[in-house]
Amino acid sequence: MELTRILQIGAGRSTASMILALANISQLEKWQYTVIDSNAHLLAEIKAQYPHIHVTTLKSQDASEWENHIASHDVVISMVPAFLHPTVAKFCLIYKKHLFTASYISPEMKSLEPQVLKQGLLFMNECGLDPGIDHMSAQRIIDDLHRKGAKILGFESYCGGLVAPESDDNPWNYKFSWNPRNVVLAGQGMSTFIHHKQLKTIPYHQLFDRIDEIEIPGYGIFEGYANRDSTSYEEVYGLRNLETLYRGTLRKLNYCRAWNFFVQLGLTDDTLKLSPQKIKTRKDLFALVLSDSTVENWVEEAKKLVPRANLDDLIRKIEFLHLTKDIDLGFDKDFTPAQALQSILEKHWVLAPGDRDMIAMVHLFKYELNGEILNLKSYLVLEGKDQIHTAIAATVGLPIAFAVESFMKGEVYDTGVKIPVHSKWHEPILKKLENYGVIFKEIHH
Repeated sequence: MELTRILQIGAGRSTASMILALANISQLEKWQYTVIDSNAHLLAEIKAQYPHIHVTTLKSQDASEWENHIASHDVVISMVPAFLHPTVAKFCLIYKKHLFTASYISPEMKSLEPQVLKQGLLFMNECGLDPGIDHMSAQRIIDDLHRKGAKILGFESYCGGLVAPESDDNPWNYKFSWNPRNVVLAGQGMSTFIHHKQLKTIPYHQLFDRIDEIEIPGYGIFEGYANRDSTSYEEVYGLRNLETLYRGTLRKLNYCRAWNFFVQLGLTDDTLKLSPQKIKTRKDLFALVLSDSTVENWVEEAKKLVPRANLDDLIRKIEFLHLTKDIDLGFDKDFTPAQALQSILEKHWVLAPGDRDMIAMVHLFKYELNGEILNLKSYLVLEGKDQIHTAIAATVGLPIAFAVESFMKGEVYDTGVKIPVHSKWHEPILKKLENYGVIFKEIHH
């Protein structure tokens, strides 16, 4: 059956470049491209910019409203929060529609694979930045090393959504360019990896104190902290008996141990319910989580909780957020510490007019070839164009756009619950991304 109708559910901050690409592709191919979202103002802007796109404003947050839209399209791109992807997937199964997402494959999504295969459908996941471009670029190197007869001994991969150097003007050296909630809740749970051929774990309360330093040519030294379960990618990448396997997130220097102060205080907790009648201001919130110190004497507690932090730098960071001041939090119903922290950060870590973001990715390989131990560093740095067409939007959205294009044109065929590690996927996508400045450089030594 010819595929001609694309449905995109969700038009958030990481979709601008995807919409631009698919608007052009769909117009050229004479495909129907529909974007649905609950934000009427945003959809009006999209329609004004791309008149041939179909847009529909969702009337509620009820997922059942997606059903009729899914039923009338061929390919569905789900850009809703990750926990809602399985709901989209179940509608896709009912109506026999192909699905693309940028999110990690959840156990629930993976459990659908027998039904997906039975119906001859493709549910492509992890097709964005991280996960996505990291998989594709790493697999390209792995395939090349294997073709040369190399034995891969170690693999480390780091990625971070950051702020471009000329827009880096706050003490945290960070601004939001993607979902703020994900930033606040990052790293919760256990992180696992392989080190010296042994399985290792890092509990959340230690995560931001156990960091690596990673150099990116032209940009300096960054910090990396462990990201999720690295060990699952041994099978995904076709790697065996590695000395090292580690996936991490990048931040600027001194970020991690300062963030660790929030972790140790419990400010990233998303379970404790706080009353707006009792916790009204930032100072109230800060006083709540401090144990032995008064708000005015918080530095003494910081010395105990994060002894390895750069104290002068931490003081600048905390003062920048005005945590010791009577500034109204603005909640009218119960909230969690994580929600309060997110609300505060969203006021201070915003991309201002003229600001640009940046993404950085680094792959480190150790391998044996012809009896010699060698190392390879592959790295990517991409700076955004503006507040809308960010580096995050480009690297999250464009891989999906190009994957959908290849699939709908019949240039590549696949079924099942997949990620884009096969060369039939990553070769054309990475080649097209190079036209948008997504270019990896390599250092061999």
